[in-house]
Amino acid sequence: SIGQAAWLLRALWPQVVLSFPHFGPGELSIALRSYWWQLQYCLQEFALTGLFRDHPVVDLAGAPTGSRRWESKAMDQVKMKLLRPVFSRLGEMSLQHVAACLTAVAPPLGKPDILSPEEMSFVRTEMHEAFPKESLLDECGLASSAWQERFWQGELQVLPVSALLELACGFREFGATVPWVMKSLLSELHLR
Repeated sequence: SIGQAAWLLRALWPQVVLSFPHFGPGELSIALRSYWWQLQYCLQEFALTGLFRDHPVVDLAGAPTGSRRWESKAMDQVKMKLLRPVFSRLGEMSLQHVAACLTAVAPPLGKPDILSPEEMSFVRTEMHEAFPKESLLDECGLASSAWQERFWQGELQVLPVSALLELACGFREFGATVPWVMKSLLSELHLR
């Protein structure tokens, strides 16, 4: 059940935080998805019932009802110890893991959204660092070589269509202005 998942995530949280620097890209994306989706569920439940339940990091059962301090502390803990470290390592990840991370933190269809405008900007900035614009590469004298293009195409070709769509939607959702990425993603989707 959702309550058991929240209990398990809370029990594992201290170990996850300690082990985080040693996680590889796969573990990073799994941790982000698990905790972020549980947090999103908690917020959606709060929007419907007015009660915080099943938080993935902090047991809010003992918190006073409507205590904004507890709620804020619990959210900040996930954001500072999970969101920022994962996205600061975006450049280490395969495209499949990048897509999983972008999908995990994508804004929900309904309110509330976990990410503030500043955090959305942080994600966008980290995406731009991991996927620089072509003009930036040219300015640094790092024009793409044949092996880089083959590497990129190889990464795209191993992704299932669903991951390509997640990646394209993630770039668009977070307003990443990297034309070469979108062009290559849409080209690969067109080929399939």
